Order: sequence, then C-alpha cells, then structure tokens
Amino acid sequence: MAVQLGDIFLISALIFSFASAFAWAGREDKNRQLRHLKRWGPRLAASFLTLSLLLLSYYFILPDFNFLYVFDRASAATPGVYRLSAMWAGQAGTFLMWAWVIIMSALFIGEKKGVSRAVTREGVAVILLGGAFFTFMAFMAGPFNPTMSRIGGEAFGSGVSVKTVLEGYKSASFYVDGKGFVDGMGLSPMLQTPYNAIHPPLMFIAYGMVFVVFSVSLVYLVRGRGEWEQAGRTWARVSWLLMSAAMAIGGLWAYEELAYGGYWTWDSIEAASILPWLTLTAYLHGSIEFRRRGKLKVLTPFLGVLTTLLIVYSTYITRSGIIKSSHS
Repeated sequence: MAVQLGDIFLISALIFSFASAFAWAGREDKNRQLRHLKRWGPRLAASFLTLSLLLLSYYFILPDFNFLYVFDRASAATPGVYRLSAMWAGQAGTFLMWAWVIIMSALFIGEKKGVSRAVTREGVAVILLGGAFFTFMAFMAGPFNPTMSRIGGEAFGSGVSVKTVLEGYKSASFYVDGKGFVDGMGLSPMLQTPYNAIHPPLMFIAYGMVFVVFSVSLVYLVRGRGEWEQAGRTWARVSWLLMSAAMAIGGLWAYEELAYGGYWTWDSIEAASILPWLTLTAYLHGSIEFRRRGKLKVLTPFLGVLTTLLIVYSTYITRSGIIKSSHS
C-alpha cells in the first residue's frame, strides 16, 4: 500500500490540475460545476502535490531504501539533512518540486481577486497546464517506484532468477531477508554540503515562479489580452532575485567544494543556466521601457516566453545526463 500511495497522490494532483485548467479556460457564468471546480480544483491539486512532497521527504528521512529513488541517492551513513537534500538530486524530485511551485502559484493567483484581474483566466489555465505537465513528468520519473522493480529488471535482462540477483545485493549488505533493503548507494560526496540544501531549491522556486511570467506573456502574444506587464512584474522581480541568489550560492559551491578553480568556468551546464537569467533581466528592463514609454510591447513578452523555454532546455541538459557534471 505504501508503494502505491505516492502514485495515487500524483495521479490525483494530475487529474485536478487538468480539470482546473479546463474550468479556468471556460466560462463560469451559468455553470455551477465549473465555478466549484475553478475554486476547489487548484486547492486539491496543491494538496495532493504537497502530500507527495511530504511523503517522499519522509521516505528520505527514515530512510526507506525499498523505494528505488531513495536507494539510488541515500545511504544509512548519509547525514539526515543531506538525505533530505538528496530528494532534489534527481529528475523525479526536480519535477515534483517544480510542479508544486507552479500549482501553488496558480492557487495564490486564484485566491487573490486583485491579482486575478491582472492575470486573465486563460493565463491561470496556462499556469495550471504547466503544473499538470510537470506533475506528469514527475510521475513518469517514478519517485515511488519500488527497488524490487530494478531487481526484476536485472533478473530478466541477465536470464537469472530474482533470488540470484538478490544474493548479490545481500553480499554487498544492501538487502536482508525479512527486512528488505537496509542500505542504499549513497549521495555523491560533492553533494553532501549545505550548498546543495540551498542552491537547488532556490533555483526551482525561481523557475516555477517564472512560469507565471510565461503564461501572461503567452496569452498576450496569442490572444492580445491581459495586462502582461502588471501581472508579471512582481513574479519576474522575485524570480530574478531568487535566481541571482541561487547562481551566487552555486558559484561559492563551485569554488569551495567542487574544485572548479574559480566561481565560474563557463562549462556547458553553467552556460545553459545563465541564459534564462539574461533573458529575464532583459524582460525586466523591457517592462520598464513599456511602462514608461509604451515601447517594446511585443519583444518584452516574447522574452518572458523565451525565458521559460530556456529554463526547460537548461533543466533537460542538466538532469538528463547528456552532459556529465555534478548537476546530472
């Protein structure tokens, strides 16, 4: 039951995210069901995503190595705070946190009537669709897959029995009969640092908040609707500050822990991460020009859309393992 519980939470969050997006995109004037769904859908989606995050955090803190995601990134010897930070060291944790921030942003906008007037209903729908997309990505990454699923795959691939494969894990002290998996592969020593507990969450929160800028900019470019500058102003500013802080902490981490020989080395991962920061900086300058003189009313929202696309690109090459680095 414990193995399935996290997946149930994620599937529920996915359903309510999509349903909420449909409700916000539609007209609610004479449809009582849509009004209720518009109000309660984001709340339920946010609740189920919060439960998913808390449950995964609980498995890391215990730790419960019968879950493959925990087994691959923690060990009994890993200190508790670093076991928790290992949660966002892989794709599943990254997508889950990103989805949570996006859905919480949509919930905040929906609950604040003053903000909702600036963000059109189509804009809120796009935010919710973004949250649904990353919830789906988190589900596909399998944060709650059992470790035995790998054992079965290894047994099938090598043409031996599951019992034979488990003997190898027993000899390595990973598995004990009657107890299951009692130890894991452990977290890379480079990631066992306070910087890993601060740098990634700041970046993910910034990335999630940028999605609000993306949604209002996209709706304006496609439909010509919405006060994109007013709606995205605060979100862009806070995102820029968090992104800047995360990059500064990452520079300190690189200098002190990763032996890069400096704060910045222009490797592929760092270059990819600075691109959305540059476009978001340009967006902020463009929004000032628009607010004062009414100029750059197409280029600036385009930069808002481009920022999110670059974030998705940088996240892909960072977490996919295409480029080998401490971020992979």
